[in-house]
Amino acid sequence: HSPVSSDAADVGLRQETLQIPSGHADIRSMAQNATAQLDNDGDKARALSGFVHGFLNYQPGRPPQSILTLLDDRRGDCTEFADLLTTLARSIGLPARTVFGLAYADGQDPAFAYHAWNEIYVDGVWLALDPTWGQERVDATHIPLPDDEAAAMTLLTGSVALEFQVLEVSHFRDQ
Repeated sequence: HSPVSSDAADVGLRQETLQIPSGHADIRSMAQNATAQLDNDGDKARALSGFVHGFLNYQPGRPPQSILTLLDDRRGDCTEFADLLTTLARSIGLPARTVFGLAYADGQDPAFAYHAWNEIYVDGVWLALDPTWGQERVDATHIPLPDDEAAAMTLLTGSVALEFQVLEVSHFRDQ
């Protein structure tokens, strides 16, 4: 796990946007209900991730949908799962972002596949969660792509060789 985000003060990780309608009344209500009895921000982030995992039904290859459409349709791929979690977290004041990258899927045809997950800033550290797969801790099977779209597309299209090398091994700190 290597957080993509570095600065929690980045206003872009807190604000409402057209894609992330964190100020919408239904979103705020949903987030508050999912975290009602919790005081710790880490517990709130994990509760929201678990809520999204149970609320949406995974359907790969669906056309992109708005967050507000998801409230009724409740179907999407990893991007919708991650964007909903980003929206819910921001609605309760937690800096959050959707991360795009490669993740190892060990299904019938195991491979690294394009995937989306989240980072939420909690108690001075970035907590990486994967609401699609129900993971409260994202590990080395998730490799974030650069924010630079051109660099990310170069990696995804295979026009450069992609190699992996272990540079450091560390263990999760219990929170």
